[in-house]
Amino acid sequence: MKKYFVPLFVLIALFSSYPQQAKAERFYVRVQPNSVTVRQSPRPSAKHIWIADEWVRRGGRYERVIAHWETPPPHHKNWVQGRWERDANHGYYWIAGHWG
Repeated sequence: MKKYFVPLFVLIALFSSYPQQAKAERFYVRVQPNSVTVRQSPRPSAKHIWIADEWVRRGGRYERVIAHWETPPPHHKNWVQGRWERDANHGYYWIAGHWG
């Protein structure tokens, strides 16, 4: 039993350190949702960054996340806005915003 422990441990260590790339699953809609004009409220502080409307997939559909102010996480300074992309064969899909 002991003679199998070290090779098994090495094998587990190798596979657990191997980078796993999760392929993002795209969810398509036929019609791109309309954009909504949101009045930007006053900036709470110099640290806050405006996050425009985002869209999240919930229960087989996209739901709008209303624009808001947010403080960036450590080591991030700017927000890369999400956007709708069109696939000629499938429709529209959302590319989520993220901290850059």
